[in-house]
Amino acid sequence: TFAAPQASGTQHAGIWVGGAGRVAVTPDLALLTLGVEARADTVEQARSNAATAMAAVMAVLTENGIQEEDIRTQYFNIQPEYVWNESINRQEIKGYRVTNTVSVKVRDLESVGTLIDNVANAGGDLVRISNISFTIENPEQYAAQAREAAVQDAMAKAQQFAQLTGVTLDRLVYIAETSASMPVTRGYDTAVMTFAEAAPAPATPVSGGEIDITIRVQAVFSIA
Repeated sequence: TFAAPQASGTQHAGIWVGGAGRVAVTPDLALLTLGVEARADTVEQARSNAATAMAAVMAVLTENGIQEEDIRTQYFNIQPEYVWNESINRQEIKGYRVTNTVSVKVRDLESVGTLIDNVANAGGDLVRISNISFTIENPEQYAAQAREAAVQDAMAKAQQFAQLTGVTLDRLVYIAETSASMPVTRGYDTAVMTFAEAAPAPATPVSGGEIDITIRVQAVFSIA
């Protein structure tokens, strides 16, 4: 639904139409969320284990051509883990867990599968990969194409309405972009993926697919 500008006494006069434009684009950027998770009896041991594993992961990212500005710490947490003690009827701390997660931009999509494997090998049992998605780094040019198609679609509909109803299409009195959709495609979307638990296997296959960029407009034309 949408609201067009109100002309005096002719709020619903004219032809009201909606238009949609869609452009299918091959993604050029992969977004990885990965990190390490370590558990130990003490905070220091858990932190040390996580730091060692994360240093190995970061070294792999650098070796695979990931620039420093494309790596961002997303989450760091140290928290106790509890167990219920039946004899005293209360919780007790049994150890500590340290989680360190980063988001990584990968511009060479063909290297994503190999990068995942290398990260898994470097971090061992502590590696966690929680999400892989694909997107467009600069979607503006594709959005402009979709917007042009949406306007043409709206105008074509208005022309058809005019022909079907025997009226003459006059000037455009209102147009607005009502929605823009530029979703990412997801290769994996799981709470936690632990690669070290899997048996040795061929390189991890990853495909970016296509992304649909959709623009919708609403337009109002007067009639003669």
